Amino acid sequence: MRRKSSRPVIWTAAFILIDACLLTYVLVAPNPFSDSEWPIQVTLRFYNHLYLFLFLIFSGLSYSPVMVLWTGVAISSTWSAAVFYIHSLPESVTEFTAGAGTFEALEGFLNPYFVNSVSWYNQVALLLIGSMIIAATVWRARRLVRQQVAAEEARGNLSRYFSPNVVEQLSATPGDLDVARSQNVAILFVDVIGFTKMSEDLPPDRMIAQVRDFHGRMVERVFEYGGTVDKFMGDCVMATFGTPVSGPSDATNALRCSVAILDEVREWNTTRRAAGLNDVGVGVGLHYGEVVVGNVGAERRLEFTVMGDPVNVTSRLERLTREHNTPIIASDDLIEQVRREQAAASDLTGKFTEMGTLEIRGRSGGIRAWRFGPDTIVSEDEHPDVISDG
Repeated sequence: MRRKSSRPVIWTAAFILIDACLLTYVLVAPNPFSDSEWPIQVTLRFYNHLYLFLFLIFSGLSYSPVMVLWTGVAISSTWSAAVFYIHSLPESVTEFTAGAGTFEALEGFLNPYFVNSVSWYNQVALLLIGSMIIAATVWRARRLVRQQVAAEEARGNLSRYFSPNVVEQLSATPGDLDVARSQNVAILFVDVIGFTKMSEDLPPDRMIAQVRDFHGRMVERVFEYGGTVDKFMGDCVMATFGTPVSGPSDATNALRCSVAILDEVREWNTTRRAAGLNDVGVGVGLHYGEVVVGNVGAERRLEFTVMGDPVNVTSRLERLTREHNTPIIASDDLIEQVRREQAAASDLTGKFTEMGTLEIRGRSGGIRAWRFGPDTIVSEDEHPDVISDG
């Protein structure tokens, strides 16, 4: 890893010191355009040092606490050097005669050659204290900006996977994603039927455009029903309902989302036909069960996901939609959970027909399932260029 060069910082510090020297010289040097013959000691009484505070304040615009502190040190040093030079002049008066009375002291104070050391102490102290206050303010402002940027970046990353209402909740408690736990969730897999064959005749850029169009439409429907986009696998989308926090209608939302996906695909096909493209079909698998929820991966590449047997079952159910010529297959576990969540869910579950027990590859024992009744997948005879084994 290449180290960042320190030369720009050194040059900036050098220019600040040069500016401090020039400003100090202008403040204490006699005005060449003035006809007055005041001694140089008088310049220390005109409050010219206030311009040093203005210079210090402007250093805060660098948004660098180090540069602010350096500016304070630089102007304090140059001003001290100027005062010391004037103080060391032979004609300078630096103290009163011991035991002098009030009038003698006042006369000494008004002496144009008098140099007040106490004023110099106060000026330098205020410059240094002011530089520390401004530096602390700049440091705090930078930290707040970093926190805000990090929060917005985290919110942006969350919004890619979670629905907006969940993003707000996770933004308030970001640590929830780091805690692994077991919980019941509804899982949805949706895949384009025959994508492999469909993509054979498309150039790479158009194929990616088609996949992104499909993903975008599916994500909108998932977010609409409060789901979480778990991952993209080629043209397949995996979504969960009930992550990161379980809700009272997770299974119902998943089932409603699956039906909304079919409506979305019909709308997409209308757009595709207008563009001279073939219709596409989708297969949707749904299941409900207990999974492990948490972040997986390496420290530099974490992914929030769910793991467990229900994930594999849902994937198999989605693949079985092709064999049974139906766009949606939902497990009996999910249908029963919908009925528990919605006492009057007949308007939703009534669209599904029980299929009996299906054999799930790689899993001992079958699983009772339901199919979406009214619609079927587009057949291969109707669109031979679209349907394949995927």
